[in-house]
Amino acid sequence: MGQTIRLTAILWVFFFLTYVPLPIKTPTQSREFLLNAAQMPVLQLDYAGETRAFSPQSYGFNTNILGGPAWQDPKFITMIEQFKPQLMRYPGGTVANYWDWRKGFVLDNLPDDTPLGLKNLKMKVSATLDEFKVAAERIGFTPIFVLNMETSNLSYQMEMLHYAKAIGLEVKYIELGNEFYFQHTRNLRNKYPSGKVYAEESNRWAKKIKEDFPDALIAVHGLIDPRSDSERPKNRVMEEWNYSMKELVEESIWIDAVALHIYIPNSIKTAEEMTSLEGIQKSLAQSYLGLEALKQTMLKLPSNKQIWITEFNLMDEHQTLHSRWAHGLSVGIQLLSYLEMDEIDIILYHSLIGRSDFTAFFKDPDGLYYGYPELKTKPWSLSATGIVLREIFEGMSHAERFQAMHVNTFSYMNRTKGEMIAFTFWEEAKQQVVLINFSSRRFLLQLPDRSMKRVWTHRETYATPLQIVFDEEKNTSRFTHLKVKTSSIQPYSINVFTSE
Repeated sequence: MGQTIRLTAILWVFFFLTYVPLPIKTPTQSREFLLNAAQMPVLQLDYAGETRAFSPQSYGFNTNILGGPAWQDPKFITMIEQFKPQLMRYPGGTVANYWDWRKGFVLDNLPDDTPLGLKNLKMKVSATLDEFKVAAERIGFTPIFVLNMETSNLSYQMEMLHYAKAIGLEVKYIELGNEFYFQHTRNLRNKYPSGKVYAEESNRWAKKIKEDFPDALIAVHGLIDPRSDSERPKNRVMEEWNYSMKELVEESIWIDAVALHIYIPNSIKTAEEMTSLEGIQKSLAQSYLGLEALKQTMLKLPSNKQIWITEFNLMDEHQTLHSRWAHGLSVGIQLLSYLEMDEIDIILYHSLIGRSDFTAFFKDPDGLYYGYPELKTKPWSLSATGIVLREIFEGMSHAERFQAMHVNTFSYMNRTKGEMIAFTFWEEAKQQVVLINFSSRRFLLQLPDRSMKRVWTHRETYATPLQIVFDEEKNTSRFTHLKVKTSSIQPYSINVFTSE
């Protein structure tokens, strides 16, 4: 006991002598959730599980830039560069089912039941392959091409792939359509009434594509729904989708992967829950629902195919957390939790640009499309989710190996229901640790024993969980601390430790 007290005292002295903050900015922040230093325990961070190979070409964005900016816009390119994305899904999600690649926009003369207002949408900017290539060359990402299997045909889509190759875009990843299981239009109900029909047509397309692009990886769409049985709509097509396509996809030598879209529900339904610490913690803990649902869904999917998560986010029907700091932390928890599964080869965030409930950054002052008309978003600034993704992608950048991390068995954090998630990434001698503290507690973190010879840089970003993020500089705190071995971890924070 005496040794423990002496060790803690030494760490405290060491901390206050060596913890030198370099503020990037210092906004006024509510201290509602911050504990004073006298209450901080010391936690030991350590490695968990095995070190695994990390594919640098495994993360990025679903794009969906119908309303701009243009791919060749220098400001847009600069904005994307800070994420260091490795993959970009073109042209996006549902829009891909109505896309004319030569036009760089949706097709003319779309069916009357075209969803999401696409039928009468006016072109603000085009997104042709040539324009897309400008950003791809500057940033260095690889496309995931989503083919139009609803309002186009195989021949025209093959022309697109050949044109992409001719102008220098790599044709490596291909998705066959988008979310046909929703059956939201008459055209879909007629064309793909079941997963089996979709799998049969997909196999025909994949076979033809492989003849011309034998090294391409091709994915079909499976279905995952993290909602509870009571929340999930009763729909036979959706309920039977995975089962009805499983055998055909499993036996196909042309299909390589199953693409999934994971949108976890927000557990906060009332204003009372939103303003309570219990409600916030409940919602953040629910960020693991996607991983739990994925483990169950895997039992219904072909066992011999890769898994691509080509969209993920929080589905917040009541708009209680969207654009708030807690939304960003939820997305970060989801992303890191998916790293636990070896079967997942690709993880893409939805979306790079779009509505404020999903976007990674704001392009104009009217970024908050719901409520709060007095709050004007700072153009070309990151949303809450964008800030968290920037930090995680920075930690992943150029990584060759990665490993899960946790606090030791006897630590205080175990009494907080494990409200922390961390991974470390290696690039040769360089090591980065990404850690999210989604508890209301502040603590001192001691880095792993075998790393004590290292000197670390600690970059932290935090805010109160209900803070609406419309201007990163005003709404969050961000600091860099140099030459640390033990560091303070703030509540509701994203942290990146770097050691060369």
